[in-house]
Amino acid sequence: MVALGLQNVGSMFQHANSVGAAFVLLTLGAGVNLGLIAWVWRNYGLARSLAWLAILLAVVLGLAYAVENPLHPSEIQPPGHTHAFDIYCRPFAPGSRDMPATVLAKLKEDLHPFERVSLTVLAMLTVVGLALRTMDRRRRVEDWLEHTPAPGERVSSRLDVAVPAPVLGAIALVGLVGLSVVGCYAYYPAAQEIFEEMSILRGEVLTAALSGNQKNAAHFIPIWDDWTRRLQVGAFLREGSLSPYRRMKAKVFRDRLEFLKHAVEEGDREESREYIQAVDRAYRRMRQVYLGT
Repeated sequence: MVALGLQNVGSMFQHANSVGAAFVLLTLGAGVNLGLIAWVWRNYGLARSLAWLAILLAVVLGLAYAVENPLHPSEIQPPGHTHAFDIYCRPFAPGSRDMPATVLAKLKEDLHPFERVSLTVLAMLTVVGLALRTMDRRRRVEDWLEHTPAPGERVSSRLDVAVPAPVLGAIALVGLVGLSVVGCYAYYPAAQEIFEEMSILRGEVLTAALSGNQKNAAHFIPIWDDWTRRLQVGAFLREGSLSPYRRMKAKVFRDRLEFLKHAVEEGDREESREYIQAVDRAYRRMRQVYLGT
């Protein structure tokens, strides 16, 4: 969830959406969840939990309003509407009926295999916890699990082993490498996800070039160029290689995009229209090569 939130926040910055709203989404959307609120409530009580939540909301909203104007690109005219927040505030199409079936279909579509395993394990632990709460009212199992040996008490359990510091360091190093790998796959998503992002950039760039809006074109063209490079890295990570044909199609597209950028900067409307068509053709061919459609 956090990786998805970071990816969407970066997308909002690139598309000149509200910086304050993106900050609120990252902090309260990806950072705060029902599990955290329940833990705070259980450990600190209702009054302190409400006070903490009120302070958190005040600080986050205050910072959001404070950074909105300084960090927003002043020279860019943002679109009149955005679909960047649809995944959070409108996950279902308008007029959806049979909500339980729609929710199940949505979960089946969005859940990854490892998430299904995690939910299965969580459901099993929930069932075991409810069973223990019903059958073991004196909490003997919990007391046994939480038992701490007294000083000098001899422990015969094979599981109670003193782990050396080098072993802990090696585990931390392996965890760091694992998180780095996950971060790479999050920053360089699959080709299908990248082309969904590119479809928005395509509309922004071609509209700006067609209307002669030099500031918008200068802002969105480098972003579109950067996504093509992330496309190549993502394909290499997942497939282990990148064919020369794919490299060539991406390079041709970037060259056409560079020509379009220069044409817009020079204010040549006729030349811009020609390169708009060239960029669109190169984009469609690149999409066909990477997606195989």
